[in-house]
Parts: sequence; structure tokens; C-alpha cells
Amino acid sequence: MIYLDNAATTLIKPKEVAEAVFEAIAGQTIGNPTRAGHAASLKGLHAVTAVRELIKDYFSAGEDREVIFTKNATEAANILLKGFLRPGDHIITTAMEHNAILRPLYHLQQEGVELTILPLDFRTGRTSVEQFQTAIRPGQTRAIVTSHASNVTGCRNNLQALGEICAAHDLQFFVDAAQTAGIEAIDMARMKIAALIFTGHKSLYGPQGSGGLILREALAGQINPLLEGGTGVFSQAKSMPPFLPEHLEAGTLSTPNILGLGAGVRYLNAHPEAGEKAKQATNQFYQALKKEPGLTFYGNGEEAAASLISFNIGKMDSNIAAERLMTEFGIACRGGLHCAPLLHQHYQTEQQGMVRFSFSSFTTPEEIKQAVYAVRVLAQKAMKEEAE
Repeated sequence: MIYLDNAATTLIKPKEVAEAVFEAIAGQTIGNPTRAGHAASLKGLHAVTAVRELIKDYFSAGEDREVIFTKNATEAANILLKGFLRPGDHIITTAMEHNAILRPLYHLQQEGVELTILPLDFRTGRTSVEQFQTAIRPGQTRAIVTSHASNVTGCRNNLQALGEICAAHDLQFFVDAAQTAGIEAIDMARMKIAALIFTGHKSLYGPQGSGGLILREALAGQINPLLEGGTGVFSQAKSMPPFLPEHLEAGTLSTPNILGLGAGVRYLNAHPEAGEKAKQATNQFYQALKKEPGLTFYGNGEEAAASLISFNIGKMDSNIAAERLMTEFGIACRGGLHCAPLLHQHYQTEQQGMVRFSFSSFTTPEEIKQAVYAVRVLAQKAMKEEAE
């Protein structure tokens, strides 16, 4: 099998990741962080704290931000958006977004939050900086939330420019980096990002069930916890501790997954070329097929930031195309709507969906070559079938 569904989860992980998860359990030395003063609990606390610092450094978060661990980007988005926004607040987002952003916002809209969803440009596949600027309502808009890059087209937003707009208007800037963390450099301090949503199991090469939220500490008092419960500290208080990360981390952490995530980030630090290799694989695939008759690519493949690209083969249903690529060529990819309904409305592919190929630094030149061959053959078959 040639695995090209890395935007869903990376299948091939560095061996260090599996070793870290295994050792966290099999080593029988890692206890529950903050829950006791014995050696096992303290070792767990020190190990988790080290991963927090590692992640802060990786995203250039600065000393005024803290890492809150979650099981994925969806949980992180819900913690952030539902905790921060109040009835009457206004927030700006785009039609690019994944349902991890859209569904919490729709829920909040029903509770009185005012929501502006900006349209996309058909050619670039993204929203212009000027559109964000125009949508701001002085005295009412509290934040902009957007993906760094689309999980369907890979088209990227200009985080530096958006961060400067937010700073100029005293807005909070929230970024969903699920598809770019590990692929594209993100400097939270320079880009003026108040909160970064990330997941561990994609291009950070961590285990499934790992992810988090990097949050400006000054926001802690403005975010109501999504969950409440044990923290191991301030146990006599009737509410969650007011400081991060405990304010937003209720219950026992998934320590083995966190340590596996740490191993993934360490791997990336040791192999800084990994993200670029994944992007190059995507570009090689696109360049080989961009003029192929019968194929329709979406967004601007020349400028895509993420290591993925989506297309359709003639009028073929994307799920059928994905199934044929698997059964006829052994290529694992994804068809359908990719949890991004507004983007599919934009491209008028609500019925057909799109075929998504997503690459990693472990994708080989031979696999790229075989993927190009498979899509070309299937496109030629489809054109012949449609002509008959």
C-alpha cells in the first residue's frame, strides 16, 4: 500500500515516537503528574513539563504563553472558542474552515455570538487580508479565527499580516494549525498569535490522541473552562485554578501520548528538512499532473503551504475514485467532503466531493511516481468512459 492520507493522520512515524510511548508504560516509572509527591508522580510531572517547553520553543511562543494539552485540535478549538466568546461578541472566520472551527461557532451563534464568515477567492482559495480588515466592527469584534492552511486545498493564509491587523485593532488572533504544524514554520510571537490550536497525530508525528492549545497567559482569566474536575492542586477550591495550564486541564493527562508527541517534535528539530520534503513531494505530484486532461485541481497548487492537494477525475464521484485508486493501484487516499462543507460549496463540489492526496517526509520518490501514474491512468479511463 502507498499511503497518501497523511492529512488525516501520519501512518509512518519516527521509531522514537513508538519507543517513547512504550517506555512511558513499560518502564513503570511514570506516574500521574501533579497528583502526588512520590518519585513516579514527580517524574511524570518533569517529563510532561519538558514537552510543554519543547512545544513552546518549537512554535516560538515566548514566555507569556502556556501549553494546554488536549486529545486533538477539535477539543482545543472547543475549549478556546466556547470558553472565550460571550453573547454579543463578534468573531470573524472564513469559508475555508474545518468543522472543528465551524461547528463550535455555529453553536455559539445560537447563543448570541455574532459570526462573520468571509468568502474565498476562487483562484487563490483563500480570503484576502483586505476582507478581514473590512469585516472588523469597532468595539464589538473580539477575535479573528482561521486556519493557517486549508485541510482540503492546502491554500494558506498570511498569518503575519492578519496578526498585525489584530494587534492594530486590539483583537485576539486565533489560528488552527492542524495541517501546518510540522510542515510550515510558525512563530507565534512574531505573528502576534494569541492562541494556536494544534494536533499531534499529523505532521508533528505524534500519536493519535495528542494535541493542544498554546495560549497567551493573559487570556486565562477570560476563558471559562470547558471541563471542570481534578487538577491535583488547589483541591479545596470550588472552581478550577485561575492559572494555566491547570485552569483548562481537568483530569488525568494522557501522559504516554504527550511523551510520544514530544518525541515527534524532537525528531522534527533534528530533521528540520522534514516539512519541506513533504511540500516538495506535493509539488512534484502537482507539477506532473496539473495539465493532465480530465483532472480538475482546486485552489492554487503553486502556492499551497500544506503537504496536500485535492482534485477530481472528470465527473467521477470522489469516493468512487478513492476506492478505485485503492483497489486498482494500492493507493490509500481520501474522497468526500473532508469536514469542510463551506469550501465545497465555494467550489460547487458538495455532491462530488474531492480526492485528497496528502504526503509526508517519509513519502518516497517511487511512491510519488506511482501515484502520478495511477491518477493519469484513471483519468484517461474516466475520459474514455464518459465519452462512450
